[in-house]
Amino acid sequence: MKNYYEDNLDLQFVLDEFVNWNKVIPVIERDFEDAKKYQETQDAKFEYAPSSTDEAVDFYKSVYDAYAQIIAGELAPHVLEMDKQGLKFENGKVIPPEVQVNFIQKLKESQILCYSLPREWGGLNFGLTARQPISELMARADASTGIIVGYYNMPEMIEYYGDDYLKQTYLPKFASGEMLGAMALTEPDIGSDLTNAQLKAERVDGRIFKLNGTKIFITQGCGFGEDTKAAIFTIARSLDKKGAFGLSFFMVESSDIEISRIEEKMGLHCSATCEVKYDNSKGYLIGDEGAGLVKYAINMMNGARMGIACQSLGIMQQAYSLAKEYAAQRVQFGVTIENLPPVRRMLNESLARVHAARALIYRASEVVDLALGMMNNARHEGIDEKVLRKNPEYMKWDKIAKLLTPLSKLTASEWANKVAYDGVQVHGGVGYTEEYEIAKVYRDARITSIYEGTSQLQVIAIIGGVLDAVKENSIMGDYLDEQIALLKDERIAAKVKDYRARLEKQVEIYKSYDKPVREALSQELAWMFSYMFCLLMLGQQIDIARAKNHPILEEKELAVNEFLKLADREIAASEATIASYAS
Repeated sequence: MKNYYEDNLDLQFVLDEFVNWNKVIPVIERDFEDAKKYQETQDAKFEYAPSSTDEAVDFYKSVYDAYAQIIAGELAPHVLEMDKQGLKFENGKVIPPEVQVNFIQKLKESQILCYSLPREWGGLNFGLTARQPISELMARADASTGIIVGYYNMPEMIEYYGDDYLKQTYLPKFASGEMLGAMALTEPDIGSDLTNAQLKAERVDGRIFKLNGTKIFITQGCGFGEDTKAAIFTIARSLDKKGAFGLSFFMVESSDIEISRIEEKMGLHCSATCEVKYDNSKGYLIGDEGAGLVKYAINMMNGARMGIACQSLGIMQQAYSLAKEYAAQRVQFGVTIENLPPVRRMLNESLARVHAARALIYRASEVVDLALGMMNNARHEGIDEKVLRKNPEYMKWDKIAKLLTPLSKLTASEWANKVAYDGVQVHGGVGYTEEYEIAKVYRDARITSIYEGTSQLQVIAIIGGVLDAVKENSIMGDYLDEQIALLKDERIAAKVKDYRARLEKQVEIYKSYDKPVREALSQELAWMFSYMFCLLMLGQQIDIARAKNHPILEEKELAVNEFLKLADREIAASEATIASYAS
């Protein structure tokens, strides 16, 4: 099977040349504090801590290569078999396919399963940017198994907000692979409107509560296999207050709940989507009572949205790769179909979307790392969060991250669906059969624009940032000025400036409409900003590729030229849609 890291030249280019590791890694590594600890103490936990940015990047790459090799040997050859087999549900227990269990065990044995925790707790201390290639590789191989690996790396709510008991008890279990995380937010009558969650929490003693009610659509609420429990992060109503301020945040072990059923889904057949029943289940309060949704769940969902963005990218990459491979082999009318102009257009547009999404996601991840790294370092040093929030540099990265996070999720998930759709189209009739992997990829892609906040909810999260970006002397506006000034390709620079000016004009028209119309049209502004920002990132990449005469240059030129055509069409369509509401 292919090594999904070695065969992805654009991913390697992004990691080698585009990501600003020199800015990100010193923040994540707190100026290489762990390496200094090892020199002083010889503590084995810090033995592999890097003492420089180059050492950190080399270590990251060794982990990516290890993942790619294990994927190629243990997972990728079996994904269609796994997808057909699916999960078994017997006597309240979820039984995953043996291949999946063996794959996770291999990662445990290789000591690379838990990469997100700090080294002091047994992890590898990977920041978000460093984690994303693993998410991408896993989603490309099998999105279901990628979710499970991601959930083994979801201890942040305990790490950031848990008390000493929670940290000492559970973080080592995440590091060893004895525990994974799960998010329990949705209820039978409550979908996206989480402010009306009704699961009840009653105090028993101190931070211990008993929880009663039902949650649905809870991914891996069952844990995984025989050996891994779930730490189910649950919002429940503990205060006699309406809306969000009555909700608190709890950690509940999967051994204290009942899995009453698992969903039969269109895709993601090997990821358990559970109905969870709480019957006087023991819940441990995390953080402040009444801040469950407004602080903790929102933070958790923002992290998940970047994860789904990268999952979408991996799915998109696989859909494109399968279509490209099939089109190079399938002969019709005396030629391989990759040479037929309508097919070639679909392939080229898919390539453009993959490159653009990757550029957006890795820049967004960088920004999140800078904001979150500053926050984590402040906690480490005992600095009050309120003090940090007044720090101009933190304010900058936090503000930009709050726009680029939902933008990444919206853009990548919608494009994953489009690239998968076109991938099936390239395959023709056989793409509609389960004989070819593209059918599985198409089914797996569909959920990405729905879960962790639908595309419509991402637009709501984006629109305020877009409106702010067109203002003079705004944080996002100044950031755009800085980034546009870096462009050397005059054609792309002119296009980005043109798109920005057209966006500003459409914002003024948008503001003239009544609220219901504005709400209906917000998505047009979100997409105009997305195409403008993605072109800006691609412009920076093409400058780098040309300056270094990088092997990706020919492919990058093709992707950029195709993206320009796409952006021109889509921005003009958004303008026409906004204008149509004037009549």
